[in-house]
Amino acid sequence: LAMCLRQAERRVSVEGTKVAMQLGLNEGDATALGQHLERYQERFCYSLPAWRIRSHKSKATLLGRFVHQVARYREALLPFLQDDTLGLEEFLELGEKLGGQWSEDDLSEIALLLDVSPQDTEGHMALPPII
Repeated sequence: LAMCLRQAERRVSVEGTKVAMQLGLNEGDATALGQHLERYQERFCYSLPAWRIRSHKSKATLLGRFVHQVARYREALLPFLQDDTLGLEEFLELGEKLGGQWSEDDLSEIALLLDVSPQDTEGHMALPPII
């Protein structure tokens, strides 16, 4: 994408759409992403979330810390844990009850790791996650 943005003679939306489809986005989402890329060009990067890819060890550490905190604040969390699953908003609320030391990014990562959403026919998980 960076090379595409630097080359003025290339149609950025077309190239962006191709890359997005190669990454597995459906045609509608890929086209929207390509058009967004064309419109915002180098500012496009500011619209992307600051996701990071964690190692398996890092994910295990994060989950271990979370489980430890849930056990520590068990009594305060019981009202949230009455149902079998939580939506993302409820899960983020639950995170606020854990002593305020969890960032929304960490809680979102945990939500994705704990996601029990049904998959569609192509193997994609439902959005937002169901925890």
